[in-house]
Amino acid sequence: MYNFYDKFLSDSLTPEEEEELQFLLKDKKNKEAFEAYLRDLRDTYAALQEPSSIQTYSKIKKLLGQPKNQPAKILNINWFKFVAAVLISLSISYVGFYIITKQSETPILNTAPLITLELEDGSIKTLNETNSEIITDSKGEKIVSQEQNLLLYSNEVHHEEQKLVYNKLTIPYGKKFQIVLSDGTHVFLNSGSSLRYPVKFIDKLNRDVYLDGEAYFEVKKDAAHPFTVITEKMNTRVLGTKFNVSSYKNEDNTSSVLVSGAIHVYNASENYNLNKAISIKPGQRAYFDENNINVEQVNILKYTAWTEGKLFFVEDRFDLILKKLERHFNVSINNTYAALDKEYLTGTFETENLNQILKTFQTYTAFNYTYEGTTITITK
Repeated sequence: MYNFYDKFLSDSLTPEEEEELQFLLKDKKNKEAFEAYLRDLRDTYAALQEPSSIQTYSKIKKLLGQPKNQPAKILNINWFKFVAAVLISLSISYVGFYIITKQSETPILNTAPLITLELEDGSIKTLNETNSEIITDSKGEKIVSQEQNLLLYSNEVHHEEQKLVYNKLTIPYGKKFQIVLSDGTHVFLNSGSSLRYPVKFIDKLNRDVYLDGEAYFEVKKDAAHPFTVITEKMNTRVLGTKFNVSSYKNEDNTSSVLVSGAIHVYNASENYNLNKAISIKPGQRAYFDENNINVEQVNILKYTAWTEGKLFFVEDRFDLILKKLERHFNVSINNTYAALDKEYLTGTFETENLNQILKTFQTYTAFNYTYEGTTITITK
């Protein structure tokens, strides 16, 4: 990250940085941090007025980015006036400056809530993505191994063979996580999602998991035990393949996208019937609309790029884009410009922050936005 203090004092901010400051300083915490820095400069100015403080002057030169060989005669009344003028102008207007701090210190966005794992007995374990540990139940028995942002379930028998024991993993906005289930199936969970699944699958039963949100599945093939992702409106049944399922309860946008292999989709209100289920091919998307399941050809990357931390929009409705931005950045977006909801926009983002993304969309269609804390308001 850039050093803000050096850049603004040396007048080397780019126009983009100057523009972004206007956005950042609308946040109360950013403004308070900047004002604190101004107070430090004020104290610096006071120190400069002590003629014998050569040591202080050396520190000030270093802080202000002054050339090392600049003569000490800079400590005169004109220099004091210059510093005072800078302080006064900064106090009056923040325009033209930019605060860039380390990401961990930037108070633009609140830290997302912790990832949680609910065990069969109802106890809740909080997960830190930097930890590697063995997670146990109230009796001290091993449930699962955690390796940073991955949970690894074993196929060993810990419970009665005929009893399914469930865990539920919940991912808050702003975070993602992965699980390897006991059968070897690898699951990538997107922000704002939860998955309920057996700690160990039982030989005589099918492999069923329950999803609210979005997940990418790499299912271990087992012809004798079909794997089914159960959602509120549409279920996806496979034997072994790679596919993405999206079904957030707060969005009317349930779909399954097939990457490889084959899957069957059917209405969640019905039992699986091979003759009635809809089979889709790689590169196709099945989506639930008005109690019907439709199929279309799609760009797979659009639906799987999130597993690599990317945002990939291709002719997407603005209201759905905002939902994805809320989850990805852990913010709340209030769009008061209703006409924008039906606009279709395109854009691919990898490392851009939220401000940069919104500014990109402003080049497509005109709108304004402001934010307070983690709430962003879009206006006409």
